[in-house]
Amino acid sequence: ASSASSQSFAKSVDKVWSNELNAPQIETKSIKETPELIARALFQMENEINSENIPVEEKQAHIRALKLHNHYCRQFPQYNKCCYVYTPYFRLRFLRAEQYDPLKAAIRYCRCLNVLHKNFGDNSLRRQLCISDLTSDEIKYLKNEGMVQLLHSRDNVGRRIFFLFLGGIHYSMIRVRRRVTIFLLYSVIAEDITAQKNGFVAVVSALPSSISTSSTPLLS
Repeated sequence: ASSASSQSFAKSVDKVWSNELNAPQIETKSIKETPELIARALFQMENEINSENIPVEEKQAHIRALKLHNHYCRQFPQYNKCCYVYTPYFRLRFLRAEQYDPLKAAIRYCRCLNVLHKNFGDNSLRRQLCISDLTSDEIKYLKNEGMVQLLHSRDNVGRRIFFLFLGGIHYSMIRVRRRVTIFLLYSVIAEDITAQKNGFVAVVSALPSSISTSSTPLLS
């Protein structure tokens, strides 16, 4: 019965996406990035992060990251680029997601760190998440269950397609699914420049016969 259900679900997914994936490519408008624009935007974003525009209670993970940064990184010559979350490479994704609005990017950055720190602790504030940050149960769930995954195909804008099946999970596995989902979104999709600019597509289903799709901003 489960095999038949899986086959039915696979056919449903194929039906939903057949027109979308074969549609003509759509050109999206994006801001032309220059070294001057990036440098100015990163400086403004840093000012917004440290300003009173974002309440202290909403940037607790950032404050924790600052403490870790000061504790571990002063010994390195490139002090300001030691911790992952302080690098331009990491912060640029939030500016891209918010069309280079420094305040909106700062808010998105703080929310992202809060989620990462809540689910993966201090390591997530010092480096990119790795597969080794997942437990053996989480790796098994990611590799074998197929309930949470990134599809190989992209939509006609070039966005990654994220699949999440909500049904048929024991309550004891909810935390496993949540951490696996965060790992895929915040460590894999977040590295994709197209996703940083245009978001990704989420395919969510509770039952094999019920599929919904949505366009989702990155790291919201």
